Amino acid sequence: MQLPENAKGTFWETHDPLVALAPMAGVTDSPFRRICKHYGAPLVWSEFVSVRGLHHNWAKSSALLEYTQEEYPVVMQIFGDEPEYMADAAEKIEQAFSPAGIDINCGCPAKKVMKTGAGVALMEHPKLVSEIINAISERISVPLSLKTRAGIRDTDVYEFAMQLPLDKLSGLTIHGRTYEEKFTGDINLELLRRVKEQAPCRVVANGGIATLDDMHRIREATGIDGFMVGAAALGRPWIFRELTNNTPHEPSPMELKETILLHATYMSEFYGEERGILNFRKHLLWYLKGFPGAKELRKRLASIRTVDALQETLELFLPAE
Repeated sequence: MQLPENAKGTFWETHDPLVALAPMAGVTDSPFRRICKHYGAPLVWSEFVSVRGLHHNWAKSSALLEYTQEEYPVVMQIFGDEPEYMADAAEKIEQAFSPAGIDINCGCPAKKVMKTGAGVALMEHPKLVSEIINAISERISVPLSLKTRAGIRDTDVYEFAMQLPLDKLSGLTIHGRTYEEKFTGDINLELLRRVKEQAPCRVVANGGIATLDDMHRIREATGIDGFMVGAAALGRPWIFRELTNNTPHEPSPMELKETILLHATYMSEFYGEERGILNFRKHLLWYLKGFPGAKELRKRLASIRTVDALQETLELFLPAE
């Protein structure tokens, strides 16, 4: 792939605040990253990929990392608990995909990830995480970052982060809720502030960022360097336009329809039309949430297999203006 000039530029330093699309398994595929970039997302994350999966079946697992030039810069996230496997995977990913950066997952609360010793389970083993950081940093030339949570059981993120070689990282993203809180409740602004004050790398907040007011409130309370948006972008990719332009944006019915069709087209191009439209249904539910007539529209969409059929159905329910 022919990448843009300065493709390996230090994006961590050039954006203030940094605004990024969070990694979400089964969601942040190439088409979703494209639609978020269309609405101004400066930086996007891939879905996470297992380093053991890459080791045992590179062709299958690395398919999650495929991207188009218009998505760049893309940071690719890996998960695992063995330094050598992590370093090997990071090096191979850099060679194969030329990502803008490599990110270590230390925050996923899914049981199937945690039972392997990876994800947020790593927070209880800062020495091992330090070994992973050191091993990867010696093998790649792109920026290395880490994403974690506010805490797990008796370990909080300040205690955890202060034991890591943060000088080897360009960025540290903190989901402001603990493992036990998963994705509900307020984020811990005090922990974010304390880590930000001490960390030599840039610190990014994740969780609870759905509006401009959220962004301003969190930054004022913590001095944080950036914001990573996850669930708030589902069915609302224009949130990146809001956050980067510092202006609220509510799409008209026409713009909503155009966005849905553009996203569906991206899905069709990437997966093939029938599979793409089938995979797109979950996104349609997010786009149409709370929209008048959404229940009836969803019923009709269940039988749709092509972008043209989707467009015809949307024309009936979403007025031109």
